[in-house]
Amino acid sequence: MIAGDVATTRDAERVTGKGARKVLQINTGGMCHLDASLVHRAVEQMPETGIDVLFIENVGNLICPSYFSLGVEKRVAVVSASEGTHVIEKHPAMFESANLVVLNKIDIAEAVHVDLTQPVADLRATRPDLRVVKTNCLAGEGIEEVLGALKLA
Repeated sequence: MIAGDVATTRDAERVTGKGARKVLQINTGGMCHLDASLVHRAVEQMPETGIDVLFIENVGNLICPSYFSLGVEKRVAVVSASEGTHVIEKHPAMFESANLVVLNKIDIAEAVHVDLTQPVADLRATRPDLRVVKTNCLAGEGIEEVLGALKLA
């Protein structure tokens, strides 16, 4: 796994020991996205053999990363219920190039006054074929469906 962030190693630390054989951190030093050259340098540090799947976590926003190709086979956009009812409408570019949308933290939607039917409807209006999986990662809900959508389970 390659974890991208502006300054910390928190995401890499969080996934270390969770099954990935190698976890690398890319810090952008202020840039709001990873680019192909940053990813290329990280890939050069990966083992030469035995990699079946490489996850790349881009910097955590829905704006800048949508405009930079990293040469990935599948692009998964992960949005949180806490980002609001109109998250899809406000960040359309991210979803134009996505292969899968994961709508996470569905367990808190009611507490943050978010109607989850709206982001799904917004996606259907622009990309009717785009698959949406609702998850509660803390409880493991929807994870098997995500893996299945990526053909990993």
